[in-house]
Amino acid sequence: MINLGTNDKKILYFSMLYFIYGFKTLLIGVNLTPSDINIFKDVLNILLFTVIILASVGQGLKFIIIMGVVSLLLVINSVFFGNIYLYDFIILLPMLSIINGVDRNKLIKLCFYMNIVMVLIIIPFLFESNSYYRVDDRIGLRFSYGFRTENTLAQYLIMLYGLSVLYMYRILTKKTHAIFMALMILPLPYALIYFTGSRTGLFVLILTAAGFVLSFFFKKDEKQYHMLKRALVALIILIASFQMYSAINFSNESWLLLANEILSSRVWLSNILYKSMGAPYFIHGVNLENYMPIDFYFIQYFYSFGIVLSSIFIFVFIRGFFRNTYTMPMLVVIFSSILSTLTESYFEAPTYNFALIIIFSYTLIDEKKIEK
Repeated sequence: MINLGTNDKKILYFSMLYFIYGFKTLLIGVNLTPSDINIFKDVLNILLFTVIILASVGQGLKFIIIMGVVSLLLVINSVFFGNIYLYDFIILLPMLSIINGVDRNKLIKLCFYMNIVMVLIIIPFLFESNSYYRVDDRIGLRFSYGFRTENTLAQYLIMLYGLSVLYMYRILTKKTHAIFMALMILPLPYALIYFTGSRTGLFVLILTAAGFVLSFFFKKDEKQYHMLKRALVALIILIASFQMYSAINFSNESWLLLANEILSSRVWLSNILYKSMGAPYFIHGVNLENYMPIDFYFIQYFYSFGIVLSSIFIFVFIRGFFRNTYTMPMLVVIFSSILSTLTESYFEAPTYNFALIIIFSYTLIDEKKIEK
């Protein structure tokens, strides 16, 4: 019988949760008839909850209480309000809890190779897709590669690009090599996103690549490092405030018409939600299915969770962010994920947001210096 150490068990359970959840997320994103993938979803859900139960053993009373409360809230929201938004957090909480203290280098390497395997497995499903195009009222047909929406693919490619650069940064011996690889990898995701017509995807990808190149030249000191961390938290507050303000005041502010045009009607769609429901509920969330798509992340987030639970999760995220230390390329990945909340609603899914893995791994070592 193989005896696994504590960290070995953490890595094993994390790998299983990350891979199963990631594959399921990508599979759901493929434009297939629901009846064709229901059996896969059922099997994957059974596997996920089996691993969650195994991973929860030995996690302590605090973890069990938190999982119990979140599970109870999921049941209440599902039964009384038709809202299952908390489902992903039932998986996310144990996934992020068990990587506390695990070596980040191992997690980056593991996730890099697991994503390669996931892509290889998902490709045959793309050949069975019902459609490879989506009709857009503004620009006509948009190539989706077999996914339900082209933005899903764009977000995943941005995550893969960031993860690939982090992996190369760790294995290459010189900073110049890392810069070269960051630029050499860029054309592939750029080309794939370009053909989807996702302007916001290209914008975030280019800013991410520019951030990587600049990060390798950045001479950090303690003061600048903490200023950057505070700036990223300020960006969260700024985006959340803009989304809520624009949704409420769209009809009253002329400049929001231009913002709505630039953001592909996202302001208008959020305003429709606000006019229909008013402000988000304080205690519970609501089912937004009839108002989708709502691509402003924080609008969807506050309405789906309610103000109290949303605020708690944001506090936990910011607290975790400030507790940890990061290399400059890691801060670029975190910046990219935060910036994506302006136009996409994938932030709480590790499949599309590797920043969650970086922040909650809690490898408390001095990673502020440039190693290469």
